[in-house]
Amino acid sequence: MKVLNDFYLGLYNNNVGDYKKAIFYYTQAINLDNNNFEAYSNRGFAYYHLNEYDKAISDYNEALKIKPDDFLTYKIEVWYIIEKENMTKQLKIIIRLLRLILILH
Repeated sequence: MKVLNDFYLGLYNNNVGDYKKAIFYYTQAINLDNNNFEAYSNRGFAYYHLNEYDKAISDYNEALKIKPDDFLTYKIEVWYIIEKENMTKQLKIIIRLLRLILILH
């Protein structure tokens, strides 16, 4: 139950733009359940808005380890990497996404 409370407090704080508080609550939720895809994904969103791109990308990578078939997470991760202007990482993610598309089709 505590994991849900922390997750929803993180969600609320993300929605009102208090990204530092959101990160705190998502981290609490992750500490209680480290397979919480949404907590990693949403914490990545909060890190992005604080211009902490490496942490955002790291959280999206963790989210993709839990749910590797989530296309939206791939898309968002590429946006963040583009923002960071790291072409090598962009290409690796695009290759992973293309492999996933080939496997699923």
